[in-house]
This record gives sequence, structure tokens and C-alpha cells, in this order.
Amino acid sequence: MSTNKEDDAENDRMNEMIEDVEELLVHQPKILENLVDDSKKLLYPGCNDQFTSKVFDPMTLDKLQVDIIVTLCEFEIFLCILKAYMRNRRLPEASIVEGYSVEETIEFCTEYLTSANPIGIPRSRLEGQEVNPYFQEHITDIRRMHHSKSGKWVTNEHNRSFVKWFKDRVMSRYSESPSTISNTLKWLAYGPDMPVISYQGYDVNGYSFYTQCQDNKSTVQNSGVSVEASSTEFERGNSLTSRDIKKSYYRVIEEIWELDYKDFKVALFKCKWCDIKRGVRVDESGFILVDFSRFGYEDDSFIFATQVKQVFYIRDPADTRWSIVLQSKRRILGIDNVEDEEEYNQFDENPHFSIGLPTTVREDNVEHVVIMMKGKGLIIKARRNNRKEFLWYHTEVQCPQQEGGTECGFYVMRYMYDIVMISQKNPNINWKKGLGSRTLLDDNGTAEGFLKCLDQFPNNISSLVYTQQNSTFNPTLLYSINNMRFAKPETPKPLVIVTPVSESQVQSVIYCCKDQNLEMRIRSGGHSFEGLSYVSSVPFVLLDLVNFKTFSFDAATGTALAGSGLTNGELYYNIGKQSDVLGFPSGLWANVGVGGIISGGGYGMMRRKYGLAADNVVDARLIDANGRILNRTLMGEDWFWAIRGGGGGSFGVVLSWNVSLVPVPKIVTVFKVYRSLEQNLTNIFYRFQSVAPKFPKELDIRANGQSIVSGASPRKDNRTMMFQFESLYLGGVDNMLSAMAENFPELGVVREDCFEASWLQAMVYFSNFELRTPPEILLDSTVLPRPAFKSRNDYTQVPIPVQGLEGLWEMMYEIPPQQATLQFTPYGGRMDEISESALPFPHRAGTLYKFNMFVQTHKDEDERIEWIRNLGTYLTPYVSQNPRSAYVNYVDLWMGTNNLNGTTSYQQASGWGKRYFKNNFDRLVKIKTVVDPTNFFRHEQSIPVIST
Repeated sequence: MSTNKEDDAENDRMNEMIEDVEELLVHQPKILENLVDDSKKLLYPGCNDQFTSKVFDPMTLDKLQVDIIVTLCEFEIFLCILKAYMRNRRLPEASIVEGYSVEETIEFCTEYLTSANPIGIPRSRLEGQEVNPYFQEHITDIRRMHHSKSGKWVTNEHNRSFVKWFKDRVMSRYSESPSTISNTLKWLAYGPDMPVISYQGYDVNGYSFYTQCQDNKSTVQNSGVSVEASSTEFERGNSLTSRDIKKSYYRVIEEIWELDYKDFKVALFKCKWCDIKRGVRVDESGFILVDFSRFGYEDDSFIFATQVKQVFYIRDPADTRWSIVLQSKRRILGIDNVEDEEEYNQFDENPHFSIGLPTTVREDNVEHVVIMMKGKGLIIKARRNNRKEFLWYHTEVQCPQQEGGTECGFYVMRYMYDIVMISQKNPNINWKKGLGSRTLLDDNGTAEGFLKCLDQFPNNISSLVYTQQNSTFNPTLLYSINNMRFAKPETPKPLVIVTPVSESQVQSVIYCCKDQNLEMRIRSGGHSFEGLSYVSSVPFVLLDLVNFKTFSFDAATGTALAGSGLTNGELYYNIGKQSDVLGFPSGLWANVGVGGIISGGGYGMMRRKYGLAADNVVDARLIDANGRILNRTLMGEDWFWAIRGGGGGSFGVVLSWNVSLVPVPKIVTVFKVYRSLEQNLTNIFYRFQSVAPKFPKELDIRANGQSIVSGASPRKDNRTMMFQFESLYLGGVDNMLSAMAENFPELGVVREDCFEASWLQAMVYFSNFELRTPPEILLDSTVLPRPAFKSRNDYTQVPIPVQGLEGLWEMMYEIPPQQATLQFTPYGGRMDEISESALPFPHRAGTLYKFNMFVQTHKDEDERIEWIRNLGTYLTPYVSQNPRSAYVNYVDLWMGTNNLNGTTSYQQASGWGKRYFKNNFDRLVKIKTVVDPTNFFRHEQSIPVIST
């Protein structure tokens, strides 16, 4: 009897399982009937005979149950795959067939095209065909000279010494027979330009890659990479027997570098690779898992960008130490709504996560609090009773996704507590509710009020106005932000951006800003080091002069009219196309705005011959706070003096400048050479400090230094200092070499380092492009890198001693390689001949050079900003004193700022004013008080108005 009962129980279990399977089949989409002939065979093909049999072996039931569960899981995965193909619920079968067919077609074409030779496209010069023979030759030489050494020793020696051997070998052959060495080999042997350009994002191989830092700000993951590499392994205990093994390595991108080899560029990704022995495994389901806490191969952190594949990492829910590797797919035009190649380049346009909660502030004297919803987040703003100082400016509380929807309750309560605290201290508080994401604080001083005011003027300005609700607002704002430290989501944004095209439109913007009690910021090229032309902590309107690109040339007088919206590159290009014997001594970088650089003085590679850009201005056209249009005659000599070096944004809107062009030879000479500490850099640079200001006026050499990693360094961390010495000589190479031999032989410049070119082509070169790049590149203001950085600057009157330089090098080692830059710009020549009071810019006779310091802040921002603060402290004994001078175009808010509201005392403003302008500051204050008594044109370090 007991046996029968057990059999009955087993039969009941089997019947229940069969019923479960049948129920599952009944509820599956009807599409399965068309896709699978026998769905039961699909479910349990391995046990179909046993289910259709009349006799069961009870001992096999447990195994059958496991088989069915596994099969059901596979079936569920299969359904998920089908669901992914279905894009049209009305026609599911057709949708699935179409999706599957498209994927198969793409995979076939991708595999086919990978091995095909494209028509009309040359094969890459970096595929190694030219370098491979040198590999083999070097290994053969090592084996011949060390025939008793093991294969492992030969491999290690080859890896260690090949680079230096390759350079010497190629240069030796090039000197013997230049025609036998291609440009590719020559530039590879010479090495890339320094410094190296780094990026936060890079498009290559059909993928968009981010650094991990950029990924942390993005809603998508693009920093995961894998690479399949061949490695030579030797049998344990036998260093003579080796084999090449292909292995896959995994990690995320930490840094993206682009090496410039003159004729070509090479992108590298820097990664900390997971140790494949301890940090990579394959689970029983065939998934690859990685443990990011276990990494190795520190000597092989760089990989060619063209060699990697993109992967995604997902935390393993079973063990959070491990991440599952998922393969990426390339973005192909026409697939996944990718319709434009520009979509590949939206590195900073992606939505950002809100990480953590911003610090709450509780203050007295608060009159207005605004609460508004933005998407699924909460925005709270509070304003003091002066209507200008914000406790929160566009603070976003991003509510996390919870099961069943978004839960903002806790976060709202967190902020409501602070609001209650504010209201208790301010019983007369004025509560308002925001409308969407609009900035609406009051009937006055708002975007709405400003727009209503503009509507009064019949000058067709509406199409040139961008509010925060416009889809083009962010692109317009970001277009010329050149310090990405101020491109963060939390950075205060203007209420409105206006890009006028006429003088009358500028007048109406000034009128409406005054009418609405709004500040106005003026932007030319967007190069303010502290973002003063497009950032403010109070409500403001951005007047962007990007459309004021007037240029006209007067050959009879040798002058040109330049609109303030022009960039240096556009100005140089227009001059060069008019004349090959005239130039202008403005800045180096092509995308710097003419309006901003001239307002602060403006120096370039011809300052020692012709002085500053502002020294060569003969007239200007300006609109004042009352909307009057003035030229030099109408504004008077004091006002005209102030706008040429007194800093932008203090004395009016300068629409255009009349500049006197300067003669340049048809042929100039340029060079860039590099010296490291192992090449006697310290002594060379110490000598440079004294001789560079005394060079002939036609010769200028600037020095730019960074710390790098070099195998030649004796330090344990292989760190050393590398300086680039870049030069312009107004003349031919023979005269330049003679001047160098006479004045600065220590640098060791030879003819092979030098290139002759036109003045226009030299300006291309000093914008960090290759020398032979077509000059039209100067018209594109978006191609140059735009890092996030903090800077400081000083002037020196005596050389920094060797001991001081060595201490400076040690401080540079505290920052990762190539993340901080030192710039030394010698004065002398014409700069010594112009009086300190000729313009507001006072740094003339007695100044050896201007010393500028940058540190990139795209990662470890707080630590790096503290480092550059400490660097300024270290340099105190070596730089100018009483006052410690600085350059107004390299604005530094650490020196002090104006009060946000009310007046600023003369004593307070002298904290930065005397450092920028020395005794000229007093004259600037007097002029400001006369020409702009209401202080309409103002910013954090504008010239203040002193009340009598």
C-alpha cells in the first residue's frame, strides 16, 4: 500500500508540472505558433519522450524538474530577445522579422567590411607595416649580442630599449639617406608634440568613449573598454620555451590623450586593467565577470584607442564585488534613431545625475522663497531682501527612483525643514510657486519683465533672444565657454542670452537691463579665467557680441576695423588675406575674442617688437550706460585711455576697434624645442630668465613647462620636468640662428628645429596647429581644447634662483603628469620703452617676464585648487612685491571681489586693483566715477565707483 501511495504522490507531482507547462504555453503570445512548429519540443526537447511515455521512472523526476526549470529560464530569455525586436504592437510578427533581419544584415555587413579595403581611402599609416621590420631588426640585434640570454630576457630587453634604439636608428638612416625614411617613421622617431592634449570624450571605431570622470556626470556608461592582446608567456622553469597567447583585458578609461606627431595624431586611453588571473573569471552561465578592486599591469596602462572595444559593466546582484561584462554595439547612422553624425559628439549635452544633496543654508533676512518642480525633481530658491543674493541658485534635488514610481517625500521634507526655519526668522516672507523650470521670482527683475521691455523696441531682436526654455539656450551659452569649470549644471545661468546684430539692439538691451534692475555681462570670446563674462551670482542678462564680426582694411593708412566679436584667428586670417607684409600683435590662441583681449592689454608673439594689442589701437566705437554711441573724439582721451587695458566690462560696450597694423617680413622663422631635466633643463631655464628679455626685438621665446613620466628619469616614480621653448623670429632662419648663437647658445637650437613660413602661417602654428595646416582653421573657434582649470599669475623682476626652481619642480610632482602647466613670457624690447602710465596696463620697464600657472580641475578639483593656492604661497619670495603684480586678463578672484550689493570701498577694491594696475588704478576709479556713476557696468572685479 505504501508503494502505491508513493507512486500516487509522484504522479501528482508530475501532473502538476505538466499543467504548469501547459498553462505557460497557453499564455504565451500567439507569435510562438508561427515561429516554432512544436512549442513543447522547444520547451523540453531532451525529455519529450519521457513525458509522452505511459511509464515513468520515479528516480528521474527530480532531474526532470531541474531540466524543466532550466529550460523555462532559457525560454524566458528567448522571449525577452523576441520582445526586444518588437517595435510595433499592431504587427508583432512583422516587427520581429524586420528587427531580426536588420540585425543580421548589419552584422553581416560589419563583418564583411571589416576585412575589405575601402575604395579611395588610404590604409592607415599607423598599422605598423613600416615599424615591424625595425621590431625584428632590434630583436635580432639583441639576440646576436646576447646569444646566451634566455628568450624571456631578450623580450624584456626589447621592450625596455626599443624606443630609444628606434629613434637613433631612424635618425641615423635619415641623415644618410632622407628619401628612404617616410614622414611617418620620421615623426614617430622624433616623438609627439608636448604638451599632450587630453579629452573627456572621444569618438573612434564607431563608439563614443568617455573617461570615468565624464561617466560619473552622465546618465549613460561609455567608459568601459576591453582589448584583446597577445602576450608572450614562458613555461615555468623554462625561459627558452615561449608561446603567444591572446587574452582579453577589461577596465574603464581614466584619461584620454591625443599625441600629435605633426603629420598624424594618435589617441591613447589610459586604464587600470583588471588582473586577469585574480580579477577576471567566467561563471557557469558563460558570463565574464570582473573585480575592479584587483588590478595590475601598471606599466602597460596605455592602449591605442583604435584597438579597444566598448563594453558595459553591471553589478552582479549575487556578489557586488564583481561586475558582469556586457558587449556594446556601435552606433550606426539610421539605427536607434541616430540620424546625424553630430550625435556622436554630445559629450557635455547629456543629462547629468544629481549626486548627493547640496548643502542647505539657513539665513536671516530672506524675503522670497520659490518652490518649483522640474521633471521629477524639486527646485528651491531663496532670495535675500535685497533681491539679488541667492541662498540657493537653481538648486536641484533629484529624487531617486523607487519601486512603484518616484519618491520625493524625504527630500522635500529635508528642504521644507530649512524653509520652515527661514520662515520663523522672517515672518513676512513672500512665498511663490515657480512655473515649470522657468525662473520666476518677482514681477520685476525677471526674464518675463525683460522680454516685455524688449518688445517695446521695433528692431527685430526677438529671434536673437534665448531664454532658459529655448532648446538652443544651452548650446548658445556653451558655445564660447572656454573654462569648462564653469560649464557645470550647478553654475548660475543667465536669465536671457541676447546675440544682437546691430547697435540699436545693444542699446535696447542696456535700457531693459536698467529698467528691470538686472546685471548685464558682456561676452566677446568667453575666455575669462573666472567666467566673469557669462557667470554671475545675481540675476543677469548675457550680451553676447558673437555677431559683431566687422572687418575692413585700409591699405592707405595701414589700419583695420575689427569688431569685438572677432576672434584672434579671424582677425589674423582677414589681415593675412589682405597683405603678406602686415600683421597685428594680439594673442596666441585663435579662439580668444578680440574685444576681451584688447580691453585688458593683450600680448602675443610680437610684443617685444610692437608692444601690446592695446598699444596699437587708434580709435574705438562704444555704447555707454545711457545708450550713447561714442568714438574717441566724443568719449575724450581719459575714457579712451581707460578702455585700452583697464579690463573689460567696466566702461561700456566696445563694439569695434580701429587698430594700426604693423609691418612683418614675408618670411618669418618659428621653432618649438623640448628640454628635460636630464638635458640640463634647470641651468638652461635659469639662463633663459636673464637673456630672454634682452634678445633682439625681432626674437621672442616663450617657455611652457609640465611634469611628465620619462624612463630617463632617475626618480623612482620616473617623474621629470619637460619644457617647451617656442619662438617667433621676424626674419629668415640664418639670422635667427645667428641671434641664438650669440644670445642663447645653451638651448642648442639647430637648423633642423626651425621652419620658415609666412606670418599668417606662423599664427596657425602658435595656435597649436601643425605648421602647414590651411589658415582657414583659424576661422573655426571650436576646434581648440577647452579644459576645466584654475590659474594664478605673477610677474618677476629678478630671476628665480636654481634652488627656487628645484623646489618648483618638486611641487609640480605633487600633481599627476601633464595636469599642471607653467608659462613664462619674457618682456623687454618695446615693452621696456613704453611708459607705465601710457595705458592702464603698467607692467613695463623692469619686468623680466609674466609667469602664469594652470592646473586642470576635471578631476580631484578641491585638491588641485588647494595645490595651486599653495603654489602661489611658495612663489611669494620670488615674484614682484609691493604690490604683487598680476595681469587683468588672467583674472583671479582670490585677490578679492566687489560687494554684491551696494558700493565697494576704495581700500577694498585696491586689493586687486593695485595688483592689476599699480598707480593707474586711481585714475581708472576717477574715470569710472565720472562716465558710469550708477555703476551699471559691473562684475566681481570691475572698477568701482567711489562716492564723494
